[in-house]
Amino acid sequence: MAWSTCPKCNNHNFEVVEKSLVGSSLNFSFVQCLVCGAVVGVTDSNNFDNRITELENKLNGLLGKMSS
Repeated sequence: MAWSTCPKCNNHNFEVVEKSLVGSSLNFSFVQCLVCGAVVGVTDSNNFDNRITELENKLNGLLGKMSS
């Protein structure tokens, strides 16, 4: 099995750290090397895709009730 490796220091241990960007009110989850802190991935902490899908489902439910 392959091991995920930090591109900077070759470490194999990572952590997720939540931070906001300067000038932004949004929080992001940074996947970073546990040893040197090199960032290897970023995702939004608020799960906007899931929240939008949830709102879409609710809206479709309301539209279905209105058309019946």
